[in-house]
Amino acid sequence: MSIITPDIPKGFECLNGLGPHLQLQFIYYSDGKIAMDDKAHVFRNSVDNGHDMNVYPVSGEVLVEKNASGEYPVGMMLFGMQYSFQDVKDYRDFQKGFDPDEKTYPGIRCGISETRFFNIAVSINNKLNESQGGQVRNYLFKHLNFSKDFKKIESVTLTERVLKYISPN
Repeated sequence: MSIITPDIPKGFECLNGLGPHLQLQFIYYSDGKIAMDDKAHVFRNSVDNGHDMNVYPVSGEVLVEKNASGEYPVGMMLFGMQYSFQDVKDYRDFQKGFDPDEKTYPGIRCGISETRFFNIAVSINNKLNESQGGQVRNYLFKHLNFSKDFKKIESVTLTERVLKYISPN
């Protein structure tokens, strides 16, 4: 399987090797300064349901909590990698890694066809920050899905999956 190396901007090297995913970091406004939380929450698409546009937290609940200064977040930064695979089998092969003993035939399996970095700034009220610079792909964001009491983020709905299949069958 051929792999196209992702183009990851400086400062986002932590994304390297994590495959298709979205990371969410809360943004706080405290003492007249804007700061990102130290913790990033990782979200991924369902592997087998190629039509589900939501990404879900991989480590359980994502709580909307106060920071050390007692402030609630004013927004969040969403960033990550979007990968396109031929199909589910190509993604499963990617997860396994390179197998030097696997018999391959040139031109049959193409593996990853595209990788894209994205970063999107969102206010806590689900509105995009349109003034953000960099490799922004705001069109990917649809909305955050909060719990009924607004204390948790249950998923993020996107307009495209971060784990895309060219031939979903």
